[in-house]
Amino acid sequence: MLKEKAPMFGYITDSYWSDIGDLKTYMNTNFDALDGKIKLYNKFSGNRLNSQISNEAKIDSPVYIGENCTIKNGAVIKPYSIIGNNCTIEEGSTIKRSILWDMVHIGKNNELRGTIICSKSITKNNVDIYENSIVGDESEISSSALIRPNIKIWPQKYVEEGSIINKNLVWGTKGTKSFFGSKDIKGEINIDITPEFCTLLGSAFVNVVKKSRPIILTCDNSNASNTIKNSIISGITSSGSNVFDCGMALLPMNRYAVRTYNAAGGIHIWTDTDNENTVHIELIDQNGSNISRGIEKKIEQLLIRED
Repeated sequence: MLKEKAPMFGYITDSYWSDIGDLKTYMNTNFDALDGKIKLYNKFSGNRLNSQISNEAKIDSPVYIGENCTIKNGAVIKPYSIIGNNCTIEEGSTIKRSILWDMVHIGKNNELRGTIICSKSITKNNVDIYENSIVGDESEISSSALIRPNIKIWPQKYVEEGSIINKNLVWGTKGTKSFFGSKDIKGEINIDITPEFCTLLGSAFVNVVKKSRPIILTCDNSNASNTIKNSIISGITSSGSNVFDCGMALLPMNRYAVRTYNAAGGIHIWTDTDNENTVHIELIDQNGSNISRGIEKKIEQLLIRED
């Protein structure tokens, strides 16, 4: 502009100004809003609207809690914390001078200090995340992981259990997440095991086995297992395969039915006896045995591609 001798103008104002160029400035600007230093339209109109906050949770102002949040027993929200819409804070977790975007799930006994957790990210139990760090969208931090200060984790990253992250995680993951454990798929309902995931799983399973033969479905007597079963059935039928829904039954009965009805395979869903929020999904081959590791890998590839 100077070279071209373009005119330059200035404007003097008493209004708030913040040049947000880094994480620290971004956080401080949000904290200034909590202190009332910024004139906002509809300031905090959704604060705590339709949110369920336990009487045994402790909240120290100033904080902002968005709509439809759940804050459970023993959770502590310390000053200068901002929690977006549809977030869940599990028992015993402490949030201090941190910003959570929308649809974040914080597990039990977490310690969050001066961090930013972006939308749809999940931290499992006993996770510690420290100052000036950020976790990108749709990331998952497994139990007992520790994120050091000043660390940036890019979106859609997976941090394995017990990891200590002391450098930025930009490419790949810290450990590869497998959907299958030693013999089944296991996870928390509506966190790891969602209806959308189960629909994809049903579709992936029939695309690996023979579509021309039916799939046997069984589950235990829990509501969670029945809900998951119905989602899996949707995925199977949408892929053009038939289902024999045998209702509530034990796993050995599923194995027997697969062999008796010459089915392509079976799926059995059951709830963990020690934790009603944890669900197991066992996939059975045409012989009534658990599927091989080779079939697991083919199913995982389809799940990752969301085919």
